[in-house]
Amino acid sequence: MRRTRKHIAECHEVLGVTPETPREEVKRAFKRIIMKHHPDLKIDDEKVVAEEVSKLYIEAYKVITDDEFLAKVAAFESGATGKNQPCYCESDKKYKHCCGR
Repeated sequence: MRRTRKHIAECHEVLGVTPETPREEVKRAFKRIIMKHHPDLKIDDEKVVAEEVSKLYIEAYKVITDDEFLAKVAAFESGATGKNQPCYCESDKKYKHCCGR
């Protein structure tokens, strides 16, 4: 999955946090949500849906807690990394023609 600025914003929204939310609060929000939707806590018919929903929350949590990735995004956004470098979203395009439009 490509991690664009829009995707990062959606991940924050999914977990009900903002980019300024402290890491511990993000972790608490994730735990609270995942316990509510965990497949092991559901009945047979609900397990499949709960698995898919849980995957969404897990991906969102991974994206907004990936320090290496967020540092790369910050470097591109601040101009510290050249605009002709491969984009942080891992597309084949250069940053200025991709997420840095």
